[in-house]
Amino acid sequence: MIELHELSLNDGEEIFKMVREIGEKENGFINNLFSSSFSLFQEKLRENYNLAKGINLKPNYVPQTIYWLFVDGKPVGYGKLRHYLNESLLQHGGHIGYVISPNHRGNGYAKKLLEKLLKKANEIGINQVLLTTDDNNIPSRRSIEDNNGMLDKVENGSCFYWVHTSS
Repeated sequence: MIELHELSLNDGEEIFKMVREIGEKENGFINNLFSSSFSLFQEKLRENYNLAKGINLKPNYVPQTIYWLFVDGKPVGYGKLRHYLNESLLQHGGHIGYVISPNHRGNGYAKKLLEKLLKKANEIGINQVLLTTDDNNIPSRRSIEDNNGMLDKVENGSCFYWVHTSS
């Protein structure tokens, strides 16, 4: 069973361990939940909970909601859904960023996670989503293309895809 769960202030050790397995940064995805301790992770949960609600936004930040991907009751990855874009996100980042834990890759979970995030985007009124990925990140490009992503351009080593959320 594959489910999407919105970040909660009560998220626990199991998610903390998954976030640590992902690491701090890979293929352009910045894991801003990465923490050296569970107490720091809990602080970051609070920050991201507020970010989703648009509370205390830092300059150049937009509201974004974090969703955990669970497979058979275990967290395997997560995604960030930004509610709208600013100039910076138009150049890198787009509406959605997502990552699968290294020990769960190669099972099609990224494709499913992106599919579910696109549905969430549609639910909040985003009709067209921008996704950016490193040009050499073939698995991510495949997940985007499998979700009807249309390559708009390749610039400075990044691919820019647009996806209609109603498709």
